[in-house]
Amino acid sequence: MPRLIDILGIGRSGLFASQTGIHTAGHNISNANNDKYTRQRNSFKTNRPEIIRNGQLGQGIELESVTRALDPLLERQIVSQKSILGEFSSQSSVLRDIEMYFNENNGNSISKSMDKFFNSWRELSNNPSDTTLRMDVLEKSEQLTTMFHKDYNHIFDLQKGLNIDIKGKVDEINQLTENIATLNKKIHGSESLPSNANDMRDQLDASVKRISELIGVNVFTDEKGYTNILTSNGIPLVTGSDFNTLKGHISTNGLMEIHHIRPNGQETDITNIIDSGELGGLIYVRDTTLEGYKTDLNQLAFEFTNQVNTIHQTGYDLNSTTGNNFFATLVSPAFAARDIDLSIAVLDNPDGIATSSQLDINGNVVQGNNETALNLINLQNSLTMNGNSQTFNQYFRGLVYQIGNDKKENSSYIEVETSKEEQLNNFRESISGVSIDEEMIKVIEFQRSFEANSKIIKTTDQLLQIVLSLKQ
Repeated sequence: MPRLIDILGIGRSGLFASQTGIHTAGHNISNANNDKYTRQRNSFKTNRPEIIRNGQLGQGIELESVTRALDPLLERQIVSQKSILGEFSSQSSVLRDIEMYFNENNGNSISKSMDKFFNSWRELSNNPSDTTLRMDVLEKSEQLTTMFHKDYNHIFDLQKGLNIDIKGKVDEINQLTENIATLNKKIHGSESLPSNANDMRDQLDASVKRISELIGVNVFTDEKGYTNILTSNGIPLVTGSDFNTLKGHISTNGLMEIHHIRPNGQETDITNIIDSGELGGLIYVRDTTLEGYKTDLNQLAFEFTNQVNTIHQTGYDLNSTTGNNFFATLVSPAFAARDIDLSIAVLDNPDGIATSSQLDINGNVVQGNNETALNLINLQNSLTMNGNSQTFNQYFRGLVYQIGNDKKENSSYIEVETSKEEQLNNFRESISGVSIDEEMIKVIEFQRSFEANSKIIKTTDQLLQIVLSLKQ
């Protein structure tokens, strides 16, 4: 039969359940503005009933668990989206810098320097023996080579400057992998009691989301509950309570490589397989985008040098000498924009400029002949670049256009991917976020439950007092 003492137990369990409910609601409310927090919820179950002759008597309520309100699939989508957005975002400032630098409205450019170069030859063709005009050709030529050097060095300095950013990302990744491994160990110890380490799992999830922004990762939970982290290409970063580190290594070309270090000390260069996240974005913009611009610039310098030299070699200078280069010989396009310079034959030697195509019967240069100069001037509008489809200036302006278009596309990608991330975060907020209004309703409900259970205990106590008084 029912016992009064059992009713006290029921009331006590109700008080504990109500108190727990208010506690959890209060914890949620206090973290309402914490964007790394996941709303927690209580799960209750009835106590094991007492078996009596005519059936079962309930024995109140007990807390089954306190869990986080989240959608695992949505969490994985957010992790993936952060990698995508991180890749494009990290490239933005570099592309903005290079676009501003190559903006032809900002003053001097290779295109304008080429125009001045050909114009100086045009003036010289009108009076090939004039020393002042010859000096002007050398001056405009040196200005042009200086522009090539300046543009090349600006791109290369941007590439080298990214070493600092890359090193910073590597250091942060190492801190996060160590933190995740430490949290794995703590969570495993806590949940083996058993209990749910909700707040520590929120900390772990925040670290996972941040590392996914830095480098594309695959995340999975093993049978022991450990969160394991691999790069998108399968390189292990965190395995249970163990973690591997990354190291920045300056290569012979002055650019930083990324090496993966295993616990046994084995070191592997993984630079070329990091393809997402902020780190992947920096490596891509450095090794593909900027390197592509540099390659185009080198190709322009190489072709320009060869075309000018080919014509200049056919002409005669004021000393009746022929076969000399105007620019120093370049054996390949590699580093051409860095190495382009005047040849020894004309450097500080205006008489060494070949403008004539003829010698007189005595073997002396024909004064006033300007055919070589005219042939060289014709290069300005000749289709010499990109499979003989573009002039020098058209090719350079195509490079400038490509730079601007890359920046525009990057901005567009960022806008689209930011919108996607915002949508995912809004979905997550609807599931895992804290609504103060909803939590306050729960507080009121649990308050009323607490008061009702207190009434049960008080009433039962009064009944016990009556029973005790009957024995006196």
